[in-house]
Amino acid sequence: MSWFFLFDDMFDGPAGEDPARARALVESVARVLGRPAAPSDAPVARAFSDLWRRSCDGMFPQWRHRAAEHWRTYLSGYVIEARHRQRGLMPTVEEHLLLRRETIGVYPTVDLAERIGRFEVPEYVYADGRLTAMRHIAAEVDTIHNDLCSVEKEEARGEIHNLLLILERRRRCTRAEAVEEMRRMIRSRTERFLVLEAGLPGLCDSYRLTEAQRVSVRRFADSLRSAMRGDYDWAEQSGRYATENIPREQEAAS
Repeated sequence: MSWFFLFDDMFDGPAGEDPARARALVESVARVLGRPAAPSDAPVARAFSDLWRRSCDGMFPQWRHRAAEHWRTYLSGYVIEARHRQRGLMPTVEEHLLLRRETIGVYPTVDLAERIGRFEVPEYVYADGRLTAMRHIAAEVDTIHNDLCSVEKEEARGEIHNLLLILERRRRCTRAEAVEEMRRMIRSRTERFLVLEAGLPGLCDSYRLTEAQRVSVRRFADSLRSAMRGDYDWAEQSGRYATENIPREQEAAS
């Protein structure tokens, strides 16, 4: 998680506004998904190479392929966002949620939950529409909540990739109305998550899973819950989005 946020902060400056610079930085990290980092690679790539090597330890090839694709999709989002900033193009609500669902970092995080917990969901179950919907919900809940917490920081530096700001501009609503709409979006998604979660025993029955496989599915659902709840607790306690930090960050950027 430390690597996540250190890497993310590298795009708060010029790299986040220049697609070519963003692509060069992203590709330096993505390359180590296919081979170990070289001594000449950037420190952020060497750090990621170490994390990736240890993440793959003991995991099946199917998991490694899936996790690598999640990382590549996450990384490519920085280039897309840089292109939007360069063009001054604010995405629609739907475009923002679709992009951030892939780049908020939830999918690599829950992949790591399998590695840390030493369990793997069978790939054919992982691809099931019900489990896919739960993953999408977790990613969107984190995105919406993150945008609520970070809006003042991102507005101060002219960021366009924030759902609250998008709602205000696209739907021409007040800030209070945008906040309430985002709360409604979180509430409706978590309610849907609970419905899908209650149906997991039936999902397991439909695939005739063994008891060990059923435990893996339950643990994966727990990791999605933890991703949502953990985001809430972390944002409240970390101070990353505290308004008193904004002037210091602006001064450092200048």
